[in-house]
This record gives sequence, structure tokens and C-alpha cells, in this order.
Amino acid sequence: MIRTLLSLLLILVSSYTSYATIKPLLLPIEQIDKVLFSNLALPFIATWGIAFFSIMSFSLSVKSLVTKDKYRGGMKLFYCSLCLGAIVGIGVNYANYFLVIEPNDMFECPKKIGYKKNLMREYVSDLSLCEKL
Repeated sequence: MIRTLLSLLLILVSSYTSYATIKPLLLPIEQIDKVLFSNLALPFIATWGIAFFSIMSFSLSVKSLVTKDKYRGGMKLFYCSLCLGAIVGIGVNYANYFLVIEPNDMFECPKKIGYKKNLMREYVSDLSLCEKL
């Protein structure tokens, strides 16, 4: 039961962050002002990997509660969900770049404004949208 509640909580958190990464692809191009992009795609891989893992673990834990069977095959589930999340995360990351950032002629927030995030880079359509840190 605890495993089911924990995976449900992970679904809520990871689905919110996954939606935030895919949101620029779902909106019309004219409405997009900021887009996050990472050259390594590690944040996207982690976000989507956790999302797929939590959905798969929730479905397996509900199945084991209903059928009263023991939960088995955890490592296989873990590796499959991470691989699937990595593929989707990399796809979303580079789709954001090639389908949103390049057609909108967006540019990266310059470092002299104080934007110093390591993995994620924010691309904006107007320089005034860059955060001052």
C-alpha cells in the first residue's frame, strides 16, 4: 500500500515537471517566450525516466494489490523505464530546440546579465525576459 501511495506521489510530481518540459511543443509558436534547453539533456532524461518509472510501478503495485500476488521484476522495470524515459527525454529536449528555438530565432540569456545555471539554458525571444540573479 505504501509503495502504491509513493508511486502515486511520484506520478503527480513527475507529470507536472514532464508537462513543463513538453509545454513549448504543445503551444502555438507565437505564445512561447521562454524555452529551457540542455546540451546534455540530463534533466530531461531524469524527468521523463522518473515519470515512466512511477507510472509503471504504480500500475504494477495496483495489479499486485488486486490480484494479491507478490511484486516481482523490479530491476527489469527500472531499466526499461529509464531507457524509455531517456529516449523520450532526449527527443523532447532536441525537439524543443529544432521545432521551437530555431524557428522563433530565440537566443540564450547572456552570462553578463547574471544567468549562471549549469545544465539548463534558457532561450528567450526578448532580452528583458532573462532573470536577473
